[in-house]
Amino acid sequence: MNESFIHYGEGDGERDMAWRTMLCAVMAALLAGPGAARALAPPETVGLSSNDLAKVLETVRRRAIPLDSLYIERDGQPVLDLYVYPFGPGLRHDVASVSKSISAMTVGAIYADRPDFGMDQPILADRSMSLGDALSMRGGRACGDRPGEPELFEMMARPDWAAYVAALPARGRPGGDFAYCSPNYLLASAFVSRDAGLSLAAQADRLLFRPLGIEDWRWPADPQGRTRAWGDLDLRAGDLVKIGRLVLDGGAWQGRQVVPAAWMARAVTAQSVAPNGDGYGYGFWLNRAIPGLVEARGRGGQGIAAWPSARLLVVTTASDTDGGQTLPLLAGLRPAPAALPADPRGAARLARAVAALSSPPPTRAPGHGGARARALMGVDLALADPSWVRRLTLQQTGAEGSVRIDGPFFAFEAPLGFDGRPRLGAQGPEGGAVAGLARWVGPEHLTFEIRAYGIAQRVVFDVFFKADGVRVRAREASGLFAFETTAVPATP
Repeated sequence: MNESFIHYGEGDGERDMAWRTMLCAVMAALLAGPGAARALAPPETVGLSSNDLAKVLETVRRRAIPLDSLYIERDGQPVLDLYVYPFGPGLRHDVASVSKSISAMTVGAIYADRPDFGMDQPILADRSMSLGDALSMRGGRACGDRPGEPELFEMMARPDWAAYVAALPARGRPGGDFAYCSPNYLLASAFVSRDAGLSLAAQADRLLFRPLGIEDWRWPADPQGRTRAWGDLDLRAGDLVKIGRLVLDGGAWQGRQVVPAAWMARAVTAQSVAPNGDGYGYGFWLNRAIPGLVEARGRGGQGIAAWPSARLLVVTTASDTDGGQTLPLLAGLRPAPAALPADPRGAARLARAVAALSSPPPTRAPGHGGARARALMGVDLALADPSWVRRLTLQQTGAEGSVRIDGPFFAFEAPLGFDGRPRLGAQGPEGGAVAGLARWVGPEHLTFEIRAYGIAQRVVFDVFFKADGVRVRAREASGLFAFETTAVPATP
């Protein structure tokens, strides 16, 4: 849709860049220090230009890049803490595969007092995979060599997920070549539950979250109660920053060693090598282009980038496509090796850029559909292809509206703003917040965008109310799904 959650945004056709490429650009640019927002430390005090940082944020706005939050600190000093409207500090966000990094840290904390315990510990009855194999993506199964991780969705369609993964045919040998297989982490989670007597999520709460003061989190489980260790953890962005600091400080938090330093050193050492040349430790990526850069990467633009030697931390959440578009922009910040002179004009420009992203956009008069569209408001529409969505129910009263989405994976209602300002609802998929923005392209064409923060998904729908029937088209931004089908009023 032309209209964006980030007001006045317009795309310029640039394609998404891989997270690895993003961080190469960011870290090369930020070696001397990062920037500021929300009246934190002035950028110039750490060698950055307020004017340059304002340009970055202006570009995010102009291109309608779907950033939700961006945080940067150096030497323990936070200098950027931005939330893009309508996302805010009180909301949780799915961190996607950053969950793998947190799972690995939890494993290290669990077994800190077990000197007899090694990463060669078998986690399957046939001893065909060790815990280290699973956490380093060397499981030796026919998994992870097809795009889109189809094994993950096949697993979730089975009654016993772990049994499905354990029964996957062998490919190579365990402990051999790298293959990015998220289901490996479910096997690790199942082992922890059996061996430690508590789920991985309960252990993470006890050993990581509580020591860090993290209270508002959600981590779903499989049908047998085993934590989805590969992903789906919801955290507040500020709490994700705490995890980032733990990585930056070698497992220490405010003087206390929460995760053993020796374990963290192993976790951020390459245990295998991905096809792109990046190393993979236990849940962490090691960027081949920047030695010492440690990354936790998640689908949709979720990420932690910690560079201990530079004392630099960058944390993002986004409703983005795979990879992301925001962090490469930071390469233009031109950091200086020492503090810069104060720049009042640059500071004012930066304040305006921050306000433009974090404040509600101006409203406009809402449009309305034609007679056919109005007649179908409030009517359950049954989709001919129910693979992702079974039914849609749309409502509009002036500037306010909603859409009810009923599908095989989620059923929820999202508010819709028809006046150019997205509306925020509290109960979207997986219990997370959800926001929606709608616009009438014409009397027979409604387009609307849903951001489901609890699953880190952004979906754009187009509904056509034609004389010969209703057509529905949808695309999830990361490419997870796309469809076009017909719809008819559902029978009672």
